[in-house]
Amino acid sequence: MHRVPFGGRGPFAVGRMRLPRDCAQARSGAARAPDPLWHGARMDEPTTAEAEADVRELAELWLVPHERECLACYLDRAVAALGCQGDLRFAGRYRDLAAPRAVALEQRLAEAGGPCDCKALMHGVQPAWHLWTPERWVPTDSGTAAVQRAHPPLDMPACEGVRRGSTRPCANWHSMRRPR
Repeated sequence: MHRVPFGGRGPFAVGRMRLPRDCAQARSGAARAPDPLWHGARMDEPTTAEAEADVRELAELWLVPHERECLACYLDRAVAALGCQGDLRFAGRYRDLAAPRAVALEQRLAEAGGPCDCKALMHGVQPAWHLWTPERWVPTDSGTAAVQRAHPPLDMPACEGVRRGSTRPCANWHSMRRPR
């Protein structure tokens, strides 16, 4: 007896509409709506909502902290990729996934001058001095020399790593303590 690949489902199923295996209509045997991609119909809002949900799910998967990634490197990566949302959304996600015992993280970041993720990164830490381009004298077009100020790196290197559950920055960052 000849077996149909994929249990009679998938691209090799002749005369059947392709539906996901978990589709309720496929299990119940109810009448199937035409597939807009196959029959030339317009895409409707449920399809758009599904696409937005897929994009949201991929963004959440991408925003999982890497193994031993510190909070500062995570915030730097997340804010660079998706921008600041005006709250401590990424810091809270880091806490939930990597440091669940840091219950006062958002309060500590807010006290350090960071009411949102980008401000927490800007006011709480700075790139370590060994990563900065040093101050130096550079010749100008007029034949004189000018001072080029020291500046932080444009792109941060890979995270040096911290122990699991820590919210301290790795060796690529210096904590900036604010006077009380």
